[in-house]
Amino acid sequence: MTAVETFYLTYQSADFPVPDPNVMAVGFFDGVHKGHQKVIETAVSEAERTGVSSSVMTFDPHPSVVLGKGRPHVSYITPVQEKERILSGMGVDYLFVVTFDKELAALSPQDFVEHFFVSLRVTHVVAGFDFTFGHKGKGTMKDLPHYAKGRFTQTTVAKVEKDTEKVSSTRIRKLLETGNITAVNHLLGRPFSVEGEVDGPDSSRKIRFFPSDEYLFPPAGVYYSKIFIQGKPLSAAVTISERGSGREHHVCWTAAFLGELPIEPKAAACIQFLSRAEGPDEDGEEDIQRFFGLE
Repeated sequence: MTAVETFYLTYQSADFPVPDPNVMAVGFFDGVHKGHQKVIETAVSEAERTGVSSSVMTFDPHPSVVLGKGRPHVSYITPVQEKERILSGMGVDYLFVVTFDKELAALSPQDFVEHFFVSLRVTHVVAGFDFTFGHKGKGTMKDLPHYAKGRFTQTTVAKVEKDTEKVSSTRIRKLLETGNITAVNHLLGRPFSVEGEVDGPDSSRKIRFFPSDEYLFPPAGVYYSKIFIQGKPLSAAVTISERGSGREHHVCWTAAFLGELPIEPKAAACIQFLSRAEGPDEDGEEDIQRFFGLE
């Protein structure tokens, strides 16, 4: 697997990178859920068909932080570093992370097209049916050919539904905030995961996990999980004792795990959430063995 090459851009950037001609999937893509995957897979397929590179354009921070929504910080289902990992696995060549600020928000649709499609040598744009661009979202996929002026083509991806409801980041956030990990994973098409660092284990063979403060966290509870430390997966039950973002307060989770592994202080780790435990105290070895079918 070749890692995606990431470029960080702003409207004020003096030197845009000039990559190969590329087919671009564009959107915020928080979660990179099944709906987003359809958009990205369409771009990768079109790039392969036409013999050019594939790219994804996303934005950071979330527009609600910039546009006066009263939200000084937004936690993400998939922060940028996780998007990089997921997109690498999908075969994307380039990731463009555009800083969302007031100047970007004020761009006309035509200026947005000139700066972020034409300048980046985009041959084809792929986006969801509800993607908008330019000041107050005045530019739509229906209008894009007018702004493209024949310099690139486009594909609009229709709404993706699961259980008769649109797959969306908003829907996943609501499910995650209630701890419905099974439904979250169904919409993501993979286990919800959080990256961070671990300490331990202590005398009871439990480790402490310090999640990155960029993530949106599930509520307090016990979750059956896979925890990856130094690339090795361990079956675990992760206990979240309190809810909230790491920017709001210091967050530390505990994980009871099966298996043996020397753990260095502040070792990088990743937790994949599989299911929420039915009871509040199901973090013993017998419970973990039962969940993973190891009895």
